[in-house]
Amino acid sequence: MILLTGSTGGIGSLIVKNLSKIDKVIALYNNTKPDYKIDNVIYVQVDIT
Repeated sequence: MILLTGSTGGIGSLIVKNLSKIDKVIALYNNTKPDYKIDNVIYVQVDIT
């Protein structure tokens, strides 16, 4: 299982798509939940400041 922060930004979303092909991903985001679904990805809203 992979934990990734900044997962809805430009680079982060590409990383999530690629990593989801390898393993399950917990993708953390702060403001905007993506309106698409990727297999093996769970999106979680967090504020880590």
